[in-house]
Amino acid sequence: MGTPPVEDGRMWEQAPPAQQIFSEVWELEPDARREAVERLCGSNVVLRAEVLSIIEHAGAPNPLFEAFEAAEFDQDPLGWSDDVEDPTIGTMFGRYHVLRRIGAGGMAYVYEAEQDHPRRMVALKVIRPGIASETNIRRLQIEAEVLGRLDHPGIAQVYEASIAESVTGTPQPYFAMERVYGEPLLEYIRSRELDLRGRLRLFIEICDAVQHAHIQGVIHRDLKPPNIIVTDAGQPKVLDFGVARVTDSGFPMVTISTRPGQFVGTVPYMSPEQATGEPAAIDTRSDVYGLGVVLYEILTERLPYDLDSRMLHEALRIVRETPATPLGQVLPAARGDVETIVAKALEKDKTRRYQTAAELGADLGRFLRHEPIVARPPSRVYQIRKYVRRHRTLVAGVAATFLTLVLGIIGTSYGIHVANTQTAAATEREREATAARDESAEVTQFLETMLSSIDRDPDGNDVLVRDVLEQAAADLDDRFADRPATCARLHSTIGLAYSAMGRDLDALPHLERALELRRVSEGKVGRETVIATMNLAVGYKKLSQYEKSIALLKDLIESGAADQDPTLIKPIRWQYAVTAAACGDLDTAKQVIALALDDAIEAQDREYVALHAANLVGLHLRQGDLTAASNVVARANEVMGASPTFDAPLIEMIENATWVAFQKGDVEAAESLLRQWVDTPERRRERGLFNLTNDLAIILKETGRLDEAEAIATELLEYSTAQLGAEHPSTCVFRSNLASILSRSGHEDRAITLFRDTARLLTTSLGPTHETTVRSVRELVASLQRHGAPDEALRIATETYQHCVASLPPDAESRLRAAITIYEVLRSTNDRAAIDALLQSCYDGYRDSANTTTSLLVLLDFHGSSLLDQGRLDEAEVALLDLLARLRTAVAPDHPGVIGALTRLARLYDTRGDEERAAACREELASIRAAPPAAPAGAPAAAPATAAPDDR
Repeated sequence: MGTPPVEDGRMWEQAPPAQQIFSEVWELEPDARREAVERLCGSNVVLRAEVLSIIEHAGAPNPLFEAFEAAEFDQDPLGWSDDVEDPTIGTMFGRYHVLRRIGAGGMAYVYEAEQDHPRRMVALKVIRPGIASETNIRRLQIEAEVLGRLDHPGIAQVYEASIAESVTGTPQPYFAMERVYGEPLLEYIRSRELDLRGRLRLFIEICDAVQHAHIQGVIHRDLKPPNIIVTDAGQPKVLDFGVARVTDSGFPMVTISTRPGQFVGTVPYMSPEQATGEPAAIDTRSDVYGLGVVLYEILTERLPYDLDSRMLHEALRIVRETPATPLGQVLPAARGDVETIVAKALEKDKTRRYQTAAELGADLGRFLRHEPIVARPPSRVYQIRKYVRRHRTLVAGVAATFLTLVLGIIGTSYGIHVANTQTAAATEREREATAARDESAEVTQFLETMLSSIDRDPDGNDVLVRDVLEQAAADLDDRFADRPATCARLHSTIGLAYSAMGRDLDALPHLERALELRRVSEGKVGRETVIATMNLAVGYKKLSQYEKSIALLKDLIESGAADQDPTLIKPIRWQYAVTAAACGDLDTAKQVIALALDDAIEAQDREYVALHAANLVGLHLRQGDLTAASNVVARANEVMGASPTFDAPLIEMIENATWVAFQKGDVEAAESLLRQWVDTPERRRERGLFNLTNDLAIILKETGRLDEAEAIATELLEYSTAQLGAEHPSTCVFRSNLASILSRSGHEDRAITLFRDTARLLTTSLGPTHETTVRSVRELVASLQRHGAPDEALRIATETYQHCVASLPPDAESRLRAAITIYEVLRSTNDRAAIDALLQSCYDGYRDSANTTTSLLVLLDFHGSSLLDQGRLDEAEVALLDLLARLRTAVAPDHPGVIGALTRLARLYDTRGDEERAAACREELASIRAAPPAAPAGAPAAAPATAAPDDR
């Protein structure tokens, strides 16, 4: 076989003579290879020695052909190829009509073909004529079976694998898969001119697809930009699983075996352990390294290593031993967190990398959200240790000299220090520096020992991340009892890792302990204390413990502790805003977010315009202020503009516009916005569009088209369960919405089953007081009531409310919603004493709060109306005037809530005989009804102001 197909023209296009000869002989048996080398090198003994050296370092005397077959440098899998003389074009291949060839590699051709039943376009991968060896057939079989077990929008779907008769009458193995229309990754980011943040968002989706493969026990082993296509809709698709490896023994499929000295993958994207030729060393962390190279390349459009014109053995040595060029040197805009994240992904030692693709994606997500990242730059101790390991012989030879120099430097430095720094402050700085060095060394040693000791379980299976964390956390406090800073760092690392896995309840005690220890080791205002405080505040918020979160963040802001580091101020204020909103302080939240939106609009930053606009619109909708919400959407759309592909900011804006239109009563416009993106099953299968699909199902439900709503919601639940997992909060929300549709259709038994599952899973994953959990419990309780089970409904509602009372402030949204749920059950049983006690207890709690959320206003309305109905006029007047005052600050003057409050007050004053005040109320009501509406009216009665945010 000739030289391997060229990839990007970067490494092999201008190969030196020795490399060209090596490429000519790499498939030959050892005896034939030696004869070919002699013949091609002739009398050039230097050239012959170089070729033989390459062969030796590449793994000889083992045959190389399988290794290079697995390491073929495929062209763009969907790029155009010359198909002029291909006899397969225009023929029937099995059940497929072959239209054209769209790709060619060393092993297979890829054709675009059409299938009649069902009618669809497919990509047909067929082994090239004449090379249907056992190895190649196994590779094709592996790829088909691997793709068949994966179900993710970021991975091409396989339809069929079989053998068909070719035009020459010989059997040819093939498989048919989803035809992906789009551009290779690098071409896509160039043509769309994606900025740094846009490229990171796209890469996070790639991490998600790779993580799905890993969860299913599949290691790709050849991740690179040509193997990733981005569709017109902006969905990345990971392709070419031909050299994938399956890690779980329970799956009955073949795998290409690789012997020591053989190499699987593409050299510039190989992990160091792949470059050793030791197959046993390869695990999912090898793919994490490959992702790191891909990330480096999509950010800089160059590789992290200079491999141009390098011989194979030299290229492999560079991959194994040479540090990557720091990202910040190539792309100054990425200095800081992004550079640190990339460096962690490209660690030579796999125990120091991100342990999963999900962790890598999660850290990038933290960067995009302005949260502290988990990755930290390598310590100086670790860098020295790695240098010693790479250069053992050199270090051994100069150890004495090195020790003498170090002692001399220490002695000289100490003398200068004594001469020039006699103050207590200088002594303290020296102590802090020493403590920091000691902490870094101890943390490094502990994590290295911990990770290396449980790299595999006794049966040889990959150890789960949670196993590592649980073992690491077992004896931290005892082991580091006299070193609080070190112990704090480790607790923080473990807590953040648990949080990244969605195990927030497990994370909390570690985050609490980290802050406690930081305050001991460096006081209240140290930088590490500030970071630990923010991490804990976020942890509390995730578990709906808003009062604790607000207290921590408010203290950071008011004490000035965060002012010492400008990089921490913005994320702290942002967290304060979103937590204030969750806790019911909507005015503070709106003020902070409105200012942030103004800054983003001025900077023309699409992502942050969408982010801040989405949150601000959500706050206005919670208060029923459609006019303000409409204005925010209009301002944001001026910056967002039209986009041919979907991205996260655009999705946010589509949802904003949809719900504003829907609540204004323009159902046709709302539905049209959604159907532009999710009108086909193929589009609805894409994870990035799940929320829009869910929104469409809700609108169909609210407008009475229940059959179509059920079909779309069922389909969405299947996709989400397969891609995100049954316990994922988004999957739970989708399951709950399907149950709501079934309930509306009269299928209450099926609905109750789904509602029960949702409440149980959310209670486990998010805790009993999380807003999403409380919302699901409310739906379950309502379903049980409709089904004639009021006792069970009251028991479940009471349990949830008691959890909220025990851990949340009186005006927290979850606690208010839980109170509404139990009120609705009590009202159905006409237990007047229990209702009065509940409403009075709630009012006593939130009376002094400035909260104006819908939930609080609804409870206050219940309270005032109940008192009025009982003839307790003085108490009713206080409650109804409070309600009216809050409504005036929160909603439009003609809002139904305002009209209702004025109507009840007029009735109260009539009953009391206060004709003057009763007349004033009626006069205001008349002026409201006579005035033009403050906002377009006509929203369907089935869609109250809170319907959209609740269901979403």
